[in-house]
Amino acid sequence: MTRGELLQYLTKEALKFREKPNFISINKHLTGIDENNMPSKEQIDGILVAFINYVGMSLCIDYALSYKDFEKEKLHELNLL
Repeated sequence: MTRGELLQYLTKEALKFREKPNFISINKHLTGIDENNMPSKEQIDGILVAFINYVGMSLCIDYALSYKDFEKEKLHELNLL
């Protein structure tokens, strides 16, 4: 797997994850977050984007993923759907 393929893989997995926000509270023993203090979808998107871009930077790649890239039209452009 190349570095670029890794970032695309992480992006695809992030898209799956963001559709299951209850995963955060189900694993509250690991996350420290329960259903009473769940972050918003926008906050989750921001954290996912920041993490993926951080991984990209650690691999010397300016991936420049934006929360706007999670919109379906953009995902089709990036061949992630």
